[in-house]
Amino acid sequence: MTLQTRKERYRSELRAETLSAARELIQKEGYEGLTIRKLAKRMECSPMALYSYFADKQALLTALALEGFEKLAKRLDSTVRRDPLTALRKILLDYIAYAEENPREYGILFLSVETLGELKLTRQDLQERNPAFRALFKCVEMCVKAGVIEVRCEYSIVDSRSWGGGPADHGAKLSVWQPSTIR
Repeated sequence: MTLQTRKERYRSELRAETLSAARELIQKEGYEGLTIRKLAKRMECSPMALYSYFADKQALLTALALEGFEKLAKRLDSTVRRDPLTALRKILLDYIAYAEENPREYGILFLSVETLGELKLTRQDLQERNPAFRALFKCVEMCVKAGVIEVRCEYSIVDSRSWGGGPADHGAKLSVWQPSTIR
């Protein structure tokens, strides 16, 4: 094993440990309790060492969210092989079940200073960056192609915090309806 390979492996392991410690800190003290300084103390390193992995708290939360979306996507993976409408129902129920089973982790997915709405991501951007949304969009597209739902408008991302809502109101909004001519 080369020196470069060892450094990369060490860096990867330390990043994973940092994410795990951050998740534990959030479980114990909530989102507000997560600071780079507290995390560094917990990991017995300097805050500057953590800044070499994550630019700031937001970058750390984003990394945790992406990890959570990957975990959720694995749960959704088995769904896409079913009848399109049944698959869509299953995916939506899986989102809800994931939120109920992992309330803190689910909160990390959508609690962000840099909201999806502020990022102004396109549907393509979301599919590339987020495996759980990719599974949802794929399923919706299968339903549209099968003629079991119709899309009235393009997919849009909403952040109701800008309307006075809270983090639990944040998510993707998709306007669809079932045609009256479904067999």
